[in-house]
Amino acid sequence: MLYKKILLQRIHFVTLLFVFCHSLLMADNIIVAPRIDQLPLVGVNAILQDREGFIWYATTEGGLCRDDGYTVDVFRNDRANPMRLGHSNGVLSICETSKGDICFGTRENIYLLRKSDYSIVPLDTTIAKGKVRLIKVDRQGRLVAVTANGVCTYDQNYKRLSVTPFTLTEQEFTDSINHLYSSFKDSHGRLWFLDNMTPFVRIPRNNYISQRDVTEADSENMEQPALQIVYVNGKKTKVCKGTKGTLFCGDEDGITVNGRYISGLSNIRDMTPALDGGIYFISAHAALAYCSQQGRVTEMIKGGESKNVCTTPDGTVWIGGWQGQVWRYDTKNKALILDEIASTNNCDPVNGIASDRHGALWILTDKQIKIYDRKSGHVRIITNKNRSINITKFQGICRNADGSIKVTGTDGILTLRNNLQQGKGRIGLTAVIRDGVKEYMSPNATSITIPATVTNTSLLFSTFDHVNTSEIVISYRINGGRWIELLPGTNAIQLTALPKGTYTVDVKANDVDNWSESTSTITLKRLPAWWETWWAYLLYSILTIGTVVAVDRAYVRYRDTKRRVAELQKRIEQLLLDHDVKIENVADKIADNSQDREFIERAIQLVKQHLADSDYDVAQFASDLCMSRATLYRMFTSTTGQKPLEFIRSIRLKRAEELLSNEPRDKLSRCHAVTLIH
Repeated sequence: MLYKKILLQRIHFVTLLFVFCHSLLMADNIIVAPRIDQLPLVGVNAILQDREGFIWYATTEGGLCRDDGYTVDVFRNDRANPMRLGHSNGVLSICETSKGDICFGTRENIYLLRKSDYSIVPLDTTIAKGKVRLIKVDRQGRLVAVTANGVCTYDQNYKRLSVTPFTLTEQEFTDSINHLYSSFKDSHGRLWFLDNMTPFVRIPRNNYISQRDVTEADSENMEQPALQIVYVNGKKTKVCKGTKGTLFCGDEDGITVNGRYISGLSNIRDMTPALDGGIYFISAHAALAYCSQQGRVTEMIKGGESKNVCTTPDGTVWIGGWQGQVWRYDTKNKALILDEIASTNNCDPVNGIASDRHGALWILTDKQIKIYDRKSGHVRIITNKNRSINITKFQGICRNADGSIKVTGTDGILTLRNNLQQGKGRIGLTAVIRDGVKEYMSPNATSITIPATVTNTSLLFSTFDHVNTSEIVISYRINGGRWIELLPGTNAIQLTALPKGTYTVDVKANDVDNWSESTSTITLKRLPAWWETWWAYLLYSILTIGTVVAVDRAYVRYRDTKRRVAELQKRIEQLLLDHDVKIENVADKIADNSQDREFIERAIQLVKQHLADSDYDVAQFASDLCMSRATLYRMFTSTTGQKPLEFIRSIRLKRAEELLSNEPRDKLSRCHAVTLIH
C-alpha cells in the first residue's frame, strides 16, 4: 500500500510537471540565442549582461565574446595578439566588477578587460597557473575568485586582500557555478539560459499578433480586403460601402452608385469611404478622384502613380504609390504632399495602406508592415521574419470592425491590435570604425573625434534589444537636417570625406515592444588637416601679402624703367637727328676721296669693336689709329667737322637706338642701351 501511494504521488507530480511545462511552452517561445552563429567555436561556459546592455559569452575555446545586438566581437589569442589570454582561449568564469569592467577566469589565470580602452591585462600575476572556475563580486563590491592558490579576494581597485583555503564540496561548487553563470534576465525581462553549453532565450508570447489559415471565403479577396469582391454578369466588381451606407461598385470602366453607372473612368484600382458619405477612388488616369452619393465625379489629381488609398478618422486622405511613396492630400492647396517618414524603404511598392481608430497609418509592403503614428512621429516596423508571423509575402491590409488590423498574406491572415503601451527606449554608441580600425565605445559616450587623415567613418549603434534587431529601424540626422532611415536590422551610419568642423548627430530608433523611440545625440568633431589650421591660414595670409607687395614693387620698377627708356629714346632721337645731318654732310665731302673714306670706315670699325668698353677714350682711339691725339683731332675736324669724342659718341648712340628699337626689349638690352648712352 505504501509503495502504491508513493507511486501515485510520483505519477501525480510528473503529470503536474508536464502540464506546467506544456503551459509554459505554449505561452512562451524558446529560441536559440540570436547571433550564436557568430561565435568562433561551439560551447559556452557562462553568460551575462552587463550594465551597459552588452551580452558576454565565456566560450570553451573561443575566448571572450561581446554581443551588442548586431555583431559579436571576439577577444582571444590571434596572430596580432598571440598571448592576449596566455596559452589558452578557454574562458571558464565571468563577472562584471563594481567599476563596470569585465573580469574573467581562464584555464591559467584571472584577466581584466578594462572598459576604458578595452585592453586585457592579467589581474594577478603572483598566483599559480591553474583553472579559475569561479569569479564573482560580493556584496561589498570585492572580487572573489577560486584559483589554484585558493580563494583570492580583491578590493574594488583590484588589489589582493587575502587568500583562504577552498572549503566547498564539489557539489556545492558546481551549484554555485550554475547559479552564477547558467541564466539571467535581460533588460527587457527575457530569460537567457544555458542548456548543454548552448545559450537559449525564453520570449513571452505577444498578445497583439495572431495568425490563422486562409479560408475559401478569404481567398477571393486577398489583395484588397477592405473591399468586397462580387461578379456582375461575369465582370469582377469591387464594392465599397460609404459611411452613410451607400454602396459604390467599381469595375474596369466605371462606378455604379444608386443604380447609376458612371463610365469612362478607366480601371478603378481602389476606393475608400469619405466622411460625407461619398468615396475617394483612384484609377489608371486619376491619382485621386471623388464620387458623391449622387454620382457626381470630381477628378482631384491627375496621373497614374497611385496604387491604393485610405482615409484616417479625421478625414485626411492618404495615397500609396508604386515606388513606395506615401502622399497626403492637402485640401487647402489641392495637391499631394509626399511624407518621407511614411514612405517605404528602397522604393518597395505599397501593397496596401490603412488607418486604425487612433489615426496611425499602417503601410504594407511585401515583407514588412510600417506603423506610423503621425501625432508623435514614431515608427514601428513588423517584418515577415517576426517569430509570431509565418507569412512569406504580405498582400493586403484593412481595418476590422473591432478596430484591429487585418493583414492578408500568401500563407495566412494576421490580426494585429495596436494596444501597446508607451515605454522608454534606449540607444547608445557601441563602436566607431575609422578607415577600417575599430574602437569600442561606451553607450554613454556623447562625443567623438575624427582625425584629419581619416576618410571613412562608421558609427555603430544599438538599442540592446538583442532579440528584435531585425525589426528595429534606426534613423539619424546631421545638424538638424532631414532624417535618414537605415534599413531594418542595420546599425551603421556611414560618413565619408567629412569636412572639418563640429557636427551634431541625432539618432533615434523604434522599440518593437512598445510605442516609444530611443534617442541619442552625438557631437562629432572632425579635426582640421595641417593646411586647414589657423597657423596655416596665417601663413597663407603672409604669403599672399608678400606676393602682392612683391608684384606691386615689380610693377613700380617696370613702370619707372619704361618711363626712363621713353625719355632716353626721345633724347637719342634728338641726338641722332643732329648727328645724322653732320654725317650726311661728311659723306658728301668724302664721296670722291677714297683715302678719307677708308680712314672713316677704319675709325667706325674701331669704335664698334669697343662698344662694350666704357673706358674706351680718345687716347686709346688715337693709339689704335696709330696717330697722336693732335693728328687725330685735325683729321676728324677736316673730314667730318666733328671732334673725336663726338664721333665716338655718335656711333654709340646709333647702337643704342638699334637696341631700343628691336622687340622684345628685355631688361639686358635696355641696360646695355643705357650704358652706351652714358
